[in-house]
Amino acid sequence: MNNIFKKYARKIIIYLFVFLFSAIAIAPLLWIISCSLKPPEEIYAYPPSLLPKNPTLDNFERLTKIKGGAGNMLIATLNSLVVAIPALIICLINSALGGYYLSRSKSRFKGWLLFFIFFVQLVPSIVLTIPLYIWFLGIGLIDNLIALIIIYQSILVPLSTAFMKDYFDSIPRELEESAMVDGCSRLWSLVKVTLPLAAPGIVSIAIFAFLHAWEEYLLALIIIFSPSKRTVPLQLGGFIEEYTIDWGGIMAAAVWALIPIIVVFLFLQKYFIAGLTAGAVKA
Repeated sequence: MNNIFKKYARKIIIYLFVFLFSAIAIAPLLWIISCSLKPPEEIYAYPPSLLPKNPTLDNFERLTKIKGGAGNMLIATLNSLVVAIPALIICLINSALGGYYLSRSKSRFKGWLLFFIFFVQLVPSIVLTIPLYIWFLGIGLIDNLIALIIIYQSILVPLSTAFMKDYFDSIPRELEESAMVDGCSRLWSLVKVTLPLAAPGIVSIAIFAFLHAWEEYLLALIIIFSPSKRTVPLQLGGFIEEYTIDWGGIMAAAVWALIPIIVVFLFLQKYFIAGLTAGAVKA
């Protein structure tokens, strides 16, 4: 009897902890959604209410309007997609090729290259702001979305390459060798055999690259100046003015920015989890 009691007591305690941590994690999101539906008088009311008493979509309506020469969230969303999708594609190509080389190569310099890749990740982004600004100013790409696509490669490719290298290590080489015996070239065996097997890892890298390009703020703030070229994070920051903060607009913009992220995870969740786990086990 005592053993049964201890068993159920342990489960109850575990479930309580899971519920507590889940509530802590989801509470800010629920508060953002609630505030995005509140009129200004409810946002500043004290004590604050958890749910909006008079729900309104005015905050979301203002996101689509141009105010004071600034862009709107529709334009910012388009700009973010223009940056995120090419950055994602280029990152996938570079990291897949680089990871495949590091996995299959027998070069004695491979260890040093891996060390350099991980060393690059230790450099914080803020250290790169002034050199990158000077460089892009010199080549005429300041206030240009192409500059962001280039910049994000320096952040995305090293870590993605190391991840793909570990994932390719888990795929038996014998499969490629069998394809090459049947007449495939090294490149064709990579395309026809290895990459399809590495699909979960590729999807994980795609999600990582998209999310970083979608939500990055600091480097975009240094490079982009024109309101019409703002990305979503920059446009969200535009609701903070010199003397006032439009909390309703910020909350609505935050919900707007979360929608693509939620959609991506809903559709690719199973591939993302498989990519995180399978690459850690060698065949």
